[in-house]
Amino acid sequence: MIRVLHVVSIMHRGGIETMLMNYYRRIDRNQVQFDFIEHGFEENDYDAEIRRLGGKIYNIPPKYEGVKKSLNAISEIVSKNKYQIVHVHMDAMNSFALYAAKKGGASIRISHAHSTSMPPSRVKGLIYWLSIKVLPRYANQYFTCSQVSADYLYRNIDKSKIQYIHNAIDTEKFNYQEDIRNQIREKHDLKDNLVLGHVGNFQYPKNHMFLLEIMKEYHQINPNAKLLLCGDGELRESIEKRIKEYHLEENVILLGVCDNVSEYMLKPVTASELTKVIRNMKEKLDSRKKEQRKIESLAQTSQDYHKNADIIRSKALETLVNCTRDVQVSLQELKKLGICFDCSSYRVAVFDMDTYSELYQVDMNKQQESALMAFVLFNVSNEILTKEKAGVAYQEGSNRVCIIFTGNKSREFGAKIHNICQEIQQKVKEVIGIETSIGIGSWVRSPQDMIYSYKLAEKALRYRYLLGGSLLFDMEEKKTDNSINIVRELEILTDEMKAGNRQEVTEILEEIENEIKGALVEKSYACIYLQQVIRAIGNTCQSLSDDPEEVIAQREKLLKDVSQAKTFDNAAALVRQYAGNVFESLQDLNSSSGQRQGMLAMDYIQNNYMDTNLSLNSICSYLNISTSYFSTIFKEMTGETFIEALTRTRMEKAKELLENTTMKNYEIAEKVGFSDPHYFGISFKKMTGKTPTEYAREKRR
Repeated sequence: MIRVLHVVSIMHRGGIETMLMNYYRRIDRNQVQFDFIEHGFEENDYDAEIRRLGGKIYNIPPKYEGVKKSLNAISEIVSKNKYQIVHVHMDAMNSFALYAAKKGGASIRISHAHSTSMPPSRVKGLIYWLSIKVLPRYANQYFTCSQVSADYLYRNIDKSKIQYIHNAIDTEKFNYQEDIRNQIREKHDLKDNLVLGHVGNFQYPKNHMFLLEIMKEYHQINPNAKLLLCGDGELRESIEKRIKEYHLEENVILLGVCDNVSEYMLKPVTASELTKVIRNMKEKLDSRKKEQRKIESLAQTSQDYHKNADIIRSKALETLVNCTRDVQVSLQELKKLGICFDCSSYRVAVFDMDTYSELYQVDMNKQQESALMAFVLFNVSNEILTKEKAGVAYQEGSNRVCIIFTGNKSREFGAKIHNICQEIQQKVKEVIGIETSIGIGSWVRSPQDMIYSYKLAEKALRYRYLLGGSLLFDMEEKKTDNSINIVRELEILTDEMKAGNRQEVTEILEEIENEIKGALVEKSYACIYLQQVIRAIGNTCQSLSDDPEEVIAQREKLLKDVSQAKTFDNAAALVRQYAGNVFESLQDLNSSSGQRQGMLAMDYIQNNYMDTNLSLNSICSYLNISTSYFSTIFKEMTGETFIEALTRTRMEKAKELLENTTMKNYEIAEKVGFSDPHYFGISFKKMTGKTPTEYAREKRR
């Protein structure tokens, strides 16, 4: 069985939805099944019938919660359920859903054009422009209900690839039945009035406002005429307001969503009055359409011009800021483009989209996608800047947008800059669901110095490693870099590790992390501090482990992983995980209290053998146990007495010094904890069979 996944907004009784259900009811469902992705989690008009017919319904977050979240959900559904055919009915949003379908592995990706327009909005215009531009990348089948719909959505598509599927209805339902007609007229007290009707969702493409204008004018000809509007939607409030403005409350009836639309459409053909209405309105409609086509043509010409102008302007501004040629030449060029820099102060802000930045692994598809999203970021920034009259924006590369703020250096303008940046962040998140980080450079006095402000803004963005994405960082507010010293914390950390105090270790690690973040150090320094922590933990484990080489290997790998982590939080998490693993290892090693005490004793001897005062009493005082108990457990664990172990350790260290240095015997004796050189010589010969001098001579040959 073939399963086709349809992507829609919601399955209420709209035109698209009813058309799909008409086909769904009549296909051979043993051969083909329809499944649906719906935006939102409410139960819709057709949902119960879909399930009854064998279809599946997948509910995903509504579009207003963010495009990215919706696309991820679509991609996951397609991938998990291995859908090969995805049919999208989202018009201007088709390309976004089809991108998700392609990412999920669908081989047949159908774009279906149902509409002819969208609400006039710069942001929505950008979405439309993006959609038609990238549609050929993600769709490989193109359906439309009409020529005008094809012209609207498929401007960049070869006409031979477009298939026309006209919306079908069950004509038998619309056969004239006088008794039903009379019932409807009686229900709404229509009497013998002329009735005009419209069926459609209350959305911009349905053009209800124009319909009300027609009704307003016709009301002057026939005050008793009625207009019935069957449907509902997002423009209901606006439509109700317009009805009141035109004083048509008695003449326009809002029926809401109707499940018996055909009954309202039943009528005899009484052409006389209808012909008169059409004749009166035709000239006005033709005039409006002609004017609309003229406006659209001018708008397209203007759009093309501004698109090219934006590119030229961006290049000129980038050249000025980066000082890649004489500043005065750049200023003259920008003046010709209508941009003059004649204020007292300047600041450069750099906007970078987190999703496509170095915080993440960006593949080729992401790189292509980032250029489109950067275009949205640029237009949003430009729109807000123009409104606030605070500066100019330009696009830099495929991921960044820069803003040159122009004005007087003041606290008020500084606050305004922050507000503008935050508004841009929020607007971009709202429109395309992407987090943006912003670095703001310092004030400079002349265009020649903008490069210094730009470099600082770039530097500010690097603090994303430490502080995370969606960052707004003003370098004017940044304190001088603070170096920190964590030696004392590392000493405490080591002691707590040996003592098995896990909670204390966790707290110390958090303290170190906060100290690093608070100092606002560069990435390289942050990595160095974390690597110091790793070495301290690793050395503790190494001294107590029976496989020190494995400990060293793990440590070296982690040192590399930390330096390659995309964010400080990720790097710190690796360190915390490592500390947890070491605790597990130590617990395995120290399965009994006696073993633990013995391990700690051996570690203590290794670190303090050079102390001439090291004794059984001092080590028992350190471990807080009795000398008799310690002597027993130490002998059981090591096979040696404390004195034997201490002497052996001192002799091993003496051998290393004799082999690798030219130190005198008395100097070596002092280095390994013997206050009497003569006694050192006796002890050395007793253990090795040779005097220190004989041993050194033999090893240095």
